[in-house]
Amino acid sequence: STPLSKFGYLDFSYAGWSGAGSPTGEKPESKLWWNDGFWWGALYNSGVGALRIYRFNWGTNSWEDTGVTIDERDNTKTDVLWDGTANKLYIASHVAVDSDGEETSDPLNWARLYRYTYNPVLQSYLLDTNFPVNINRDVSETLVLAKGAANRLWITYVSRGSTSGINANYRVFVNSSADDGASWGNPFVPTLSPPLTATQV
Repeated sequence: STPLSKFGYLDFSYAGWSGAGSPTGEKPESKLWWNDGFWWGALYNSGVGALRIYRFNWGTNSWEDTGVTIDERDNTKTDVLWDGTANKLYIASHVAVDSDGEETSDPLNWARLYRYTYNPVLQSYLLDTNFPVNINRDVSETLVLAKGAANRLWITYVSRGSTSGINANYRVFVNSSADDGASWGNPFVPTLSPPLTATQV
């Protein structure tokens, strides 16, 4: 890394990434997490053309590639959730588009959940068996992952859904998993009861 006076350090490039914007550019999505005395990151590796898990080296002020691939696609963004109690790392990965989310028939472009178990001896993450799994059939600008009551996993994103065309309305979609991410229901548009009034919006 190159020191930049008091402003920090200039790190590596994400050249070769083909998604919309930049791979770490969406505010609602988390790319970093703290575990076992280290900062970790879901970052793009230009040399291999894929997202990898990185660990921050305090001594050199630089990010080090751990060699663990997240998503081999070169156009995806992620949202990361670390659960230290369960010793599980959840990473939701989606093909990134710019303000134009919609359902796609190509399964290679569907959003995925990657679930890892942390090994403190090796200081490494191991992808769990039968992962990744598909979590929706949409490309989107962002996708946010959370864990709620009874350890249910949730995702939310904005998309036109299966309705295509320039006049189709964007909607907020939600989906969830009750078995730690192994299987997911059908995405749905949540309803508010009673509906919000104009002064509440």
